[in-house]
Amino acid sequence: MRYQMEPIQDDELLELTNMIYDFNESFAKTYGEKLSFFELLTLMSMLYFKHKEVDVMIMEVGLGGLLDATNVLYYDLSLITSIGFDHMKQLGNTLESIASNKLGILKPGNHLITTVDPKLHDYFKDYVKHVPATMTCITRDDVAVTKDLPLQIIYHNHAYDLSLKGSYQILNTALSIEAVNYLYPDITPEVIQKGLLKTLWAGRLEEIDHHIYIDGAHNTHAIDALIETAKTTFKDQTIWILFSALGDKDIPGMLERLKTISSHITISTFPDPRFQDLSEIAKDFIYQPDPFLAISQAKKEMGANTHLIITGSLHFIGYIKKHYKTM
Repeated sequence: MRYQMEPIQDDELLELTNMIYDFNESFAKTYGEKLSFFELLTLMSMLYFKHKEVDVMIMEVGLGGLLDATNVLYYDLSLITSIGFDHMKQLGNTLESIASNKLGILKPGNHLITTVDPKLHDYFKDYVKHVPATMTCITRDDVAVTKDLPLQIIYHNHAYDLSLKGSYQILNTALSIEAVNYLYPDITPEVIQKGLLKTLWAGRLEEIDHHIYIDGAHNTHAIDALIETAKTTFKDQTIWILFSALGDKDIPGMLERLKTISSHITISTFPDPRFQDLSEIAKDFIYQPDPFLAISQAKKEMGANTHLIITGSLHFIGYIKKHYKTM
């Protein structure tokens, strides 16, 4: 939860936690079960934003959309980025099934802006028609790139400089521009530009030390995006990978992709209830269960043109970022 780009304060979080805890206990007495962690977190965020009397509230769907806790809200605008194979146990094992769950956020009369793969456009259009709602699709052909590092794009005949790295930010930026123009038709490109230059995205090719980056790519689709970005950002340079992931992911598929950009991949571990032993998979790679020892060793061996990317799980990079300064 953030307000004016700042994380919620500890005392406010504690107050909300106590309030929601009491509510959850009362709910259990009445209905015989308690709400899930994400349901409680969603309620807390709604209370927080109501208390702050915000002008704009941005909610990120937790899982899917159709049956997600955030779907109790009526949105002024819905956004769907790309769709990949993730959370297949809950959402299905085809892109159409996953798309159906994502599209479940739409309400009658709602407007959707999406950068989904054009292969799914017909599926989206048919779904949107029957809601009924309206839709704007943005494709890569709609955006011109005039510079790679730092990124500069042209969208709707206006040039924008981006503060974020990564080729996937091209469509993300177009999506955000389209969204803010929809909600605020009178906004100027100059104001949008100021916002883009202030934009930070923790955990997306974020440099935490010299030539050491964390990236939250946690499925094959995100790994593909990371690879595309790495090839551009670190062109003709050496890339090393420190990898760990949760057991419900397509770990072999992710590693197979990462091998296309790195011949130096280290598998590691981190404390998480969903973590499963990776030592068997690690037989074909370097295995160092202590990620900080792996980083320390890498720093000793990395050349001037070597870059270490730590990836595979948002939980993993969060653990690394939290404890890195103690190394």
